Amino acid sequence: MDPEAVRFVRELRSCGVRTGLASSSKNARLILETTKLRHLFNAVVDGIVSASLNLRGKPEPDIFVECLKELNANALTRNAAVVEDAISGVEAGRRGGFGLVLGIDRKGSGKLQSHGADWVIRSFKNFTAERFIEGFTSRSYAA
Repeated sequence: MDPEAVRFVRELRSCGVRTGLASSSKNARLILETTKLRHLFNAVVDGIVSASLNLRGKPEPDIFVECLKELNANALTRNAAVVEDAISGVEAGRRGGFGLVLGIDRKGSGKLQSHGADWVIRSFKNFTAERFIEGFTSRSYAA
């Protein structure tokens, strides 16, 4: 796991933000447990959960919506964010009506914004939870 992404999640949690992980991988929970990072996520929706609930895969928003339900059954997608590094995940966040879709474009391809990301960054290196929360709250996505 990217140490800067882990730092970012820890910062979010220290600011009181509930975090969830949505992944199509059937090994996501095992990886989190093996790396001792499971405690960073209040909810995990992985390929096993998806199969048991018959959730559609990305670019459909099902796994993100289910993860949000597990975080807060009454939450509205417009009051939540999705962080994604894949085009299909960005599209899923957009289709789900999430209030912010943050794209992580590590290669600098420029494709995530054209597929629905509101805000695109290259890495979490100089990106803080405070900046994320401020951008989400104001809906101002200056990178």
